[in-house]
Amino acid sequence: MIGTLEGSVLTMVAERANASIWSINWDVKLFAAIYSGILCSGCAYYISGVVMQERGPVFVTAFNPLGMVIIAVLGSFILSEKLNLGRYITTSMS
Repeated sequence: MIGTLEGSVLTMVAERANASIWSINWDVKLFAAIYSGILCSGCAYYISGVVMQERGPVFVTAFNPLGMVIIAVLGSFILSEKLNLGRYITTSMS
């Protein structure tokens, strides 16, 4: 919740001349945000719950940072994102 508030304040400061940035349009961007928020987060919570029941909470917590590594690798291959040294360091520290 605090991250949302901080991001909103930062956006208001950075985009104070462009009020159209706050408009919500019925397009692919809105669908992508809703899809990732509901489906992807729901699947992640479900899988974490199942693993927690089977293996325990320590197993889920130990492998949680591995998700960042998987996302970075898949993003570079599937989306052709460029990975630089900062991303590698941040990913390895997670």
